[in-house]
Amino acid sequence: MAMIVVADNQDVTSLGIVYICNSLEHAPDVKRVSGAEELVGELTLSPDAIVVLDYSLFDFSDKNDLVLLLERFRYVKWLFLERELTEASMYARCCHYERVGVLWKGCSADELTSALNSLLADRPYGCPQVKSSLHLSGKGKEKKVWKWLTDTEQQILYAMVQGKSTRQIVGERKSSIHTIYTHRKNIFRKLKVRNVREAVRSALQHGLVDPIEYYI
Repeated sequence: MAMIVVADNQDVTSLGIVYICNSLEHAPDVKRVSGAEELVGELTLSPDAIVVLDYSLFDFSDKNDLVLLLERFRYVKWLFLERELTEASMYARCCHYERVGVLWKGCSADELTSALNSLLADRPYGCPQVKSSLHLSGKGKEKKVWKWLTDTEQQILYAMVQGKSTRQIVGERKSSIHTIYTHRKNIFRKLKVRNVREAVRSALQHGLVDPIEYYI
C-alpha cells in the first residue's frame, strides 16, 4: 500500500492529519516532512506515495517547484489543503494532472478520511466547499466575459489555464507564433490583464474554467 507523506509546517495540524491517516481501515505507513528537500527525499524512496500538502505553508520558492515535482514523480498522488482560494494560478498549473485532489483545510475529519480513501483507491478528490467557492466566484459574470472572446481565443485561454507554453500552443494548433501572440494580446486586452498569470486568474475568477473538473 502506498505511503502517505504529510507535508505541513504546522505541528498541530500535521499531527492531526497523521492521526487520521493512522485511523484508516487499512492504514499505510505515514511520514511527516517539514521542507521541500525532505519531501523530495521521501518521494525518491516512495515514488508511488500520497502527499497531503499545504502549499502556502511550504518552502517552495515558487509554483514552478511544485510543477517540477509533479513532472518528476509521475506516480505520486497529491491532496492539496487550501485555506483560501488565493492559489488559483497554482490550480491552473496543475489542472491537467489527474492525480491531484483539493480539500478545504477547515474540513471535518470525516471529509479528510473520505479524501484519503479516494486517493488510496486511485480516485482524486475535490471537496464540495472548494467546488462551490470556485463556482460562486464566477456567478453572474460568465456570460458577459465569455462572449467577448472568439472561439479561437477561448481555446487558447483554455490552453493557458492548462499551463501550456506559447510554443506548445503553436505546435498543437499548427499556427505561426505571430498568430498566437496576436491572439494572446487580444485575450489580454479583452480581459483587461497584462500577462498569462493574470489571464488565468481572471478566467478562474469569472468562472470561465473550473480547475476541479480537470482534477477529477
